Order: sequence, then structure tokens, then C-alpha cells
Amino acid sequence: MEKQQRCASRRVALPAPVVSPVSVGGCAPCLCIYLQNAEVNLASLEGDLAFLKDQITISEVNIARVHNFNVQVKKEAKEREVGSQPQISKMGKMQAAGTIPGPL
Repeated sequence: MEKQQRCASRRVALPAPVVSPVSVGGCAPCLCIYLQNAEVNLASLEGDLAFLKDQITISEVNIARVHNFNVQVKKEAKEREVGSQPQISKMGKMQAAGTIPGPL
């Protein structure tokens, strides 16, 4: 803790042309702590990313299932409608609409 407090009081992040009175050896322990914290955070973020990728895949699969179910329901409804109505050819529909003359 004492090293962290000592290093935190020093201002190391300076622009390149500025000369720092802090020695490199004095902040090495501080930089090692920062590195360890970054590695721990990286591992945690990689785990979170893997979880999110799995959730995206699961969501895509569920969306596809819902879509396929909807297509199946519409197909079954259409088949029921077609089964209850008499089949009329395209020409028959046009004749019923009066767009082409019927048989003479």
C-alpha cells in the first residue's frame, strides 16, 4: 500500500519533451501493479465478451425459430383456407372478374 501511495503522488504521465524528476526505477513497482491490474481486467473482459457472444448466438437461434414457427403457422392457415374453398384457375378468376370473355 505504501508503494502505491508513494507512486500515486508522483506525476509520471508527462508529454515526451518534458523532463521528469522521477527516476524510472522508483516507479517500476507502480508500473508492475498497473500491469497486473490491466491483466486482471483483460481476463474479466474476455470472459464478458465470450458470454455476450454466446447470448448473441442464442438470440439469433431463437429469432430463427420464431420466424420458422410463424412461416409454418401461415402455411397451415393457407392450406386450411385453400382446402375449404373450391380451386379456381387463373383463367377462371379472370373470367369471374369479367376481364376475358367466357366460352361462347
